[in-house]
Amino acid sequence: MNPRDTAMRRFLLALPLLFGLGLWLLPSLVPHPPLRFDIGAEAGLNEYGEGRNLYNFFGWSEPQPVDDGQIRRSVDDGSMVVPWAFRMGQPLEVRVRWCECEPITAPLTLTINGTEYPLADSLGFRTDTYRIAYTPTIYERDLFLRWSAPNGFGPAVDSVEVIPLASAGRVDGTLWALGGLLLLLGLGWRRLSTVDLGVWLSSVGLSLWIGRVAYRLQVLPWTALVVLGVLYALALTWWVPQRWARLGLWMAGLWFLFATQTLGSWVLDDAFISFRYARNLIQGHGLTFNPGGEIVEGYTNFLWTMQMALMLALGYEPLVAAHFWTLAFALATLVVLYRCAWSWISATSAETGWRALAWSLLPILLLTANAHFVLYTARGSGMETAQVALLTTLGLWLLWRSNDWRTGLLAGVVCALATMARPDAALIPLAGGLWLLGLSLLQRKRALWLALAGLCGGFALLYAPYFIWRLSYYGYLLPNTFYAKTGFTAAQVQRGWRYTYDFALLLGLRTLLGLLGFSVLGWLVPALRRRVALGPIGLLWIFTLLTLAYVAAVGGDHFPNGRFFISLLPALMLLLTHGLRIIIALAEHVRTPLRWAGYAVGAALLALALQRNLQQYPATSSRIPARPIWGENSVALKNREVGYWLEQNTPPDTVIATGIAGTLPYYSQRTVIDALGLNDLHIAHLEVEDMGQGDAGSEKTDPHYVLSLKPQVIPFSTSGDFQPLPEFQANYELITVGGPEGRGIKLYVRKDWQR
Repeated sequence: MNPRDTAMRRFLLALPLLFGLGLWLLPSLVPHPPLRFDIGAEAGLNEYGEGRNLYNFFGWSEPQPVDDGQIRRSVDDGSMVVPWAFRMGQPLEVRVRWCECEPITAPLTLTINGTEYPLADSLGFRTDTYRIAYTPTIYERDLFLRWSAPNGFGPAVDSVEVIPLASAGRVDGTLWALGGLLLLLGLGWRRLSTVDLGVWLSSVGLSLWIGRVAYRLQVLPWTALVVLGVLYALALTWWVPQRWARLGLWMAGLWFLFATQTLGSWVLDDAFISFRYARNLIQGHGLTFNPGGEIVEGYTNFLWTMQMALMLALGYEPLVAAHFWTLAFALATLVVLYRCAWSWISATSAETGWRALAWSLLPILLLTANAHFVLYTARGSGMETAQVALLTTLGLWLLWRSNDWRTGLLAGVVCALATMARPDAALIPLAGGLWLLGLSLLQRKRALWLALAGLCGGFALLYAPYFIWRLSYYGYLLPNTFYAKTGFTAAQVQRGWRYTYDFALLLGLRTLLGLLGFSVLGWLVPALRRRVALGPIGLLWIFTLLTLAYVAAVGGDHFPNGRFFISLLPALMLLLTHGLRIIIALAEHVRTPLRWAGYAVGAALLALALQRNLQQYPATSSRIPARPIWGENSVALKNREVGYWLEQNTPPDTVIATGIAGTLPYYSQRTVIDALGLNDLHIAHLEVEDMGQGDAGSEKTDPHYVLSLKPQVIPFSTSGDFQPLPEFQANYELITVGGPEGRGIKLYVRKDWQR
């Protein structure tokens, strides 16, 4: 080894230490800027007291002008929550400028995260300063402030400023970042050239910039973004041989890291169903919804639930762990999709060099531009969607590469994992089996028959023991949620096709049909088949058609932005790329004037596809009130507060009935009757004649049955089916209580309940 190589090797081995030192020093060098809220001039508040940087802004008078701004007076209990404030740092300094503009004889208090601070009598404006250390409470990383005022008269608040006294995240992430870097550098240092090193160092710098300078308060700490960015760059060095492709993939990953900063993170209430099963498992209650209750399979994501159970056992907050892994799976999907595209394009002798690289990166560009994929993967949701998308893409790639029993066996194992992640992923091995069977019959190659046998064997090897266990444990062939959400009616199929049509409109129906139409044309014209290698296109079309048929049969989904189609999107981007390649191939068959017209058609369709997808991004923001994603996130926040109140103010044997069975059951830690049947065998197996005419997932219920179980509490928000019933009117009364985060919570409680 020459001296230059020795010096380079020593430098590469020192990089993890340099990175860890930088991660340690960066918070001190670049502190998080303080947050300031001018009370009376809050940005973006809606009628529910929710805005861009705060929520639960309740109990305040109308803005009143003062000499240098506006104030609001606290009426009884004025409150506000600064979400994820402790991501800035810890401890925090909170400065409150307020005025006792009128003499008040009764004592006033300010409560910050459960600690009360008396407000001294002092006419005129003053600024009080509080030092708030982070302690594990129900507020998690949020900062909750409540001004309590007797008789409806409280202080007039001018502004609240939150300043980090010490930066957060110095140690958080450094040790495991070092371990990951040492591992990956130990594996890949020999492959790093000077250009690679420059790209890697640029990646480190951009990751640090996103994670610190451009960081906005969210679920994930800034160190998680930095570590994921750096590990992603190193993974590209190891798994992507084409040097300039690494740069393109890194730019796509950069947007995934940055998307949450600009558009916000979010979570679905249903994610906490899996979290509840995971917590019950590690607490020794088994995979059950209610400890000691009936054993019911109210989740459809076994692999994700097991992963969350592991995270909970290691002491991580489930929401933070879920967001970390969805972002990690999203980045991994980009790498797998590129490898699939490159394998397909490189098999075409007509395209080499830069042209092959451009065609291979086009699916990445289309997927990165898709707001719906980014919404359910890089930006969170708390669901298994990103995990399924990764395993689906990996499974399709391995199926296409299956040419003997060993590769078929590996594809079968990955397909089994995908099916364990979500049952509808069984469409992947089904599509792969049909595709391999067709090729075997047409080509009569022994290797293809062996690949098909390996696929079946690998799938059965892993999935059969799991299926036997869950059948013996739960007693049903399918998860309980399938019975709760589906029936066998024409109306359900019609709703499923409407769901499919609506999602196609989001993607741009005309552009979508145009490009997919040219992809089909590639199968009909023999000259095009010879000019453009088909590769996995047959497999992708079989999988796409099976997915469309399945979604239509089950009636779609009630969550926004086409959740059921997210795992299909990587395959769809490959099909759109194939359609564009067909257009270019057609153009190259004609004379020069028409050839340029063909190029123009292809460029126009590509531009329209990108424009239609990119313009969907603002509508998916979770930082702007009144948007659909904000609404879904707000459902989880509101029911989390109800759950907290129930956990603090009700006996452990309290029974609750609700139709929103995620955050409320998780945080209340009480026995819960799921009024919509996801976690109830009786309701799930009801026969509903008009199935498919209501909202997907909310059509089966039995209020008489639920009331016969005598729940002590029914939240007002899910009491609509109960209110007309005479037994409900006779036995329940409506109360309003103050939630621990400032909301007024309405509950129906049994009149004979001894609280």
